[in-house]
Amino acid sequence: MRTKNALKAALVSTMIATMSITSIVQPLRDNTACVMAAKKTIKKVDKKGILYDYNGKGELYLSDKVSAVSIHALDSARVTSFRVSSSNPYLKSVDGVLYTKSGNRLVRYPNAARTERFVVPEGVTSLCYGAFRDSDVKNVVLPESLIRIGTEAFCGCDRLESINIPSKIDKISGRSFQFCKKLKQITLPKKVEIVGSQAFSNCTELKEVTFLSGKAKVRSSAFYDCKKLEKVNVKNGLNEIGNNAFYGCGSLQSIKFGKKLLRIDRSAFSGCSALKSVHIPGNVDYIGTSAFSKCTRLQVVSIADGVEEIASGAFSNCTNLTNVKLPDTISKISSEMFEDCISLNKITIPANVTKIGDSAFDGCKSLTEISIPNYVSKVESYAFRGCLSLRKVKLSTKLQTIYRSTFYGCASLEDITFPDSVNGIMENAFGACDKLSTIKITKNIVHIDSSAFDNTGERYVVDANNSDYTAIDGVLYSNDKKTLIKYPAYKAGNYKTPESVRKVNKYAFTNCKKLKVVELGEKVTNIDAGLCVDTSIEKLILPKTLSYVEYGYKYCESSNNLKAVEIPEGNENYFTKDGVLYDTNGKLYIYPMKREGTITFPYNFNNSEDIPLDNCASKFVVVASADAIYKNDDCVITNKKMTRVEAFPGKMQVYHMGAKMQNATRIYYNKEFLKCFKNYDVNDDNDKYCVKNGMLYIGNELVDCPNGKKGKVVLGTNTKSIKNSAFTYTTGISEIVFKENIKSVSFSLKGSNVKKVRIAEGNMRSISIDYGKKLKELDCPNSLIRVDLYGYNSKDPVTIKAWSNTKIEEYAKCMKLKFVSKGYVPSKVRNVKVNGFANARYAVLKWSVDPDVSGYEVTINNKVKLIKNNQVNQMNVFVGSRYRTEMEIRSYKIQKGKKIFGKARTVVYKNDY
Repeated sequence: MRTKNALKAALVSTMIATMSITSIVQPLRDNTACVMAAKKTIKKVDKKGILYDYNGKGELYLSDKVSAVSIHALDSARVTSFRVSSSNPYLKSVDGVLYTKSGNRLVRYPNAARTERFVVPEGVTSLCYGAFRDSDVKNVVLPESLIRIGTEAFCGCDRLESINIPSKIDKISGRSFQFCKKLKQITLPKKVEIVGSQAFSNCTELKEVTFLSGKAKVRSSAFYDCKKLEKVNVKNGLNEIGNNAFYGCGSLQSIKFGKKLLRIDRSAFSGCSALKSVHIPGNVDYIGTSAFSKCTRLQVVSIADGVEEIASGAFSNCTNLTNVKLPDTISKISSEMFEDCISLNKITIPANVTKIGDSAFDGCKSLTEISIPNYVSKVESYAFRGCLSLRKVKLSTKLQTIYRSTFYGCASLEDITFPDSVNGIMENAFGACDKLSTIKITKNIVHIDSSAFDNTGERYVVDANNSDYTAIDGVLYSNDKKTLIKYPAYKAGNYKTPESVRKVNKYAFTNCKKLKVVELGEKVTNIDAGLCVDTSIEKLILPKTLSYVEYGYKYCESSNNLKAVEIPEGNENYFTKDGVLYDTNGKLYIYPMKREGTITFPYNFNNSEDIPLDNCASKFVVVASADAIYKNDDCVITNKKMTRVEAFPGKMQVYHMGAKMQNATRIYYNKEFLKCFKNYDVNDDNDKYCVKNGMLYIGNELVDCPNGKKGKVVLGTNTKSIKNSAFTYTTGISEIVFKENIKSVSFSLKGSNVKKVRIAEGNMRSISIDYGKKLKELDCPNSLIRVDLYGYNSKDPVTIKAWSNTKIEEYAKCMKLKFVSKGYVPSKVRNVKVNGFANARYAVLKWSVDPDVSGYEVTINNKVKLIKNNQVNQMNVFVGSRYRTEMEIRSYKIQKGKKIFGKARTVVYKNDY
């Protein structure tokens, strides 16, 4: 048994020695079978006599039992010629080409034959499925006897330059010429009525196509991604143009549609970026979804009367389109039809249109006016969103509802008149209409959504006959004046609710830009805690009668300008302290995020998690009491034992951490908001945390560098590792220097302004940096093996300074980063291999001795082992139960008393036991 195991190990060792150093090595007996199988020629024939798999080279012999060749049978083969048994009843070969026995069907042309020109013999009537598939032929002459070209007949013939299509051919089958990358011109005879799916797709050099037929149907993706197709010559027109038929034909400048064309299907001309004008005749019934989308140079579109349906997105993202003539025969403007047509400045909507779909003109920022015909009963959501130049709008007299964001962001709209038919205005319908100063509410409007006029208007004017709404001094109320509906976004000054107001709408002040002080009257008893979210309100004065504050809104997650909340002392339910609102049980309800200075919390305060992270306080204080839930550790709020930070002031500069503190993670996990924080100071008796150069450590691990720290940070011998988030949001740090002790490091520079990272010669073997968008330079020593950068600025790539002939240089070139050489290192160690002995949990790493070096270094899962004897050529590596062990080996030379490492070689050992 020992002898057999030794032989087996020797065999595996021999195989591994022939592999690339980057191969994954496995000590399995199955490796032998795999390698043996790779060298064996496969020829598989099923029970019906069909050859379905062959991977050989040269001449292919077919016995009398082979009746056919599957289309994919030769995908892994390089056949130079066919030879067929004379007794084969089905097939024969002529000059190395495979035919049916009768000779009227060409079955397969040898894919590796180097014939420059091949003439298909007269009498052949059919090219079989995949007849010339993946062959190297350059020129093919087809006979007049040919009546059929099979599917994929010339698919993948990437050297094919010319071919004729005989006059009897009536169909170009699917994928017939797909990936014929050098085919430049094709003429389709009169009888061709169908060009099949993907027939010429990805023919990237095809420049001209001529249709002699007057009724050809071009199926889906027929000319997909023919990037250089410039001319499509159509004598009498086409009958149908299928889905994606000319998709991505970026050089196509014009195409003529004849009188027989009935349909232009989905994405038929999408991405034809050179197309400048389109004239569609009235015989076309249907223009499909995204039919001309992303035709970025298209300027003029003319569609004759007779066209009845234009589907969604038909002309979306046609960024140069300025002039459109729509037919009177359409009944709707479909969704996204002209979305992001940023140059479209004028369009006439036909009188028969009854509906305008969602996002129909979304992003048409040059459109100046629009008149919606009176037959239109519905304009869907986002229809005119972002039409920045839209000044004049005439609405249909049949409209009942203005839907969500219909005119959102129409920044030039100065006036809007609602017809009497309109009874509802939905969310953000006129949001961000900056110039719409006066909002006129007509008599029949019964519903106005709370966000309908967000970021819009200086005053509301309501028709006296409206039974649901009224306006007082430009502010919108319910008709009975008991409910405040909406304060105008651009109305300036201070505001106090009239005596009649009993209820304030939850979003009454949302997005108000100029309102400073709000005082609620005595009849207001209920409010929402998020009343001042996303507003300019600086001071909120609440009534003595307030009895309930709704607390379902996540107000602390949004920005606001509130500096203080006030409430009379006599209120039985709520009180304020330092401008913060609490209930009598100590629960925080409204925290003014712009409140500065010291914030003192009552002893019964109990929900510190609701203090906004981006608060503006410089110090937190909890009133001392035996019953207090929280305590203070310097300026932060802690748990009762003072071992955990619960909340921190957003503008604190220095934290003097006490001796008991064991968990300060709330600070450095939420440090994005601590822009003023400059320094840690830790009590000498604290047994967990310590401070080095103002930064927070746990032992020798750097856990946090304060955001406000400035200049250069040098991590010396007292730093052996760093937390991934240690340098996030450090806007004042410009450079980080790593000294010799850290062996490997992975950290994030998210939100940081660090521009340079420099690593000294030492123990570091790998470095990984994430979110290095501001990083400009990474200076690497000879001792470093690997670099990984993520989230850097690809438009202004990082400069890597490192040694040539290293993995770092390879990485820089692969990632297209700038590389500056600091010197050239020796070549990598030769003939590295691994022998696996799984039962003993050891792997033996071997290599060739190099007498010209001083020694070797092996890095195993980032642990470094040095071999000073240059005659040693192996090492036992304990892999234990680990499934995967990564090893790197490199040689070194001593030059002027310093080690100069050679290029590292990597081997990954996988243990399946």
